[in-house]
Amino acid sequence: MRIVVDFGQPEPMMGVNSTGQSGNPASPHYADSIDAWLKGRYVTFPMQPQNFDKAYGTQRLTLVPGK
Repeated sequence: MRIVVDFGQPEPMMGVNSTGQSGNPASPHYADSIDAWLKGRYVTFPMQPQNFDKAYGTQRLTLVPGK
């Protein structure tokens, strides 16, 4: 993975994975990011809550530890 962080920006982090979403060579998603990696195209990783819905969608999975 290649990550660039610019702490002078409101959303400071962007990156790209060298292969894809899957680490399994048999998966159809194994090579999803190779073209982006070679061309230097990055994806931003929002850190501010007001930007979450645009990047990640509106559904959330909330994990609550057992009591």
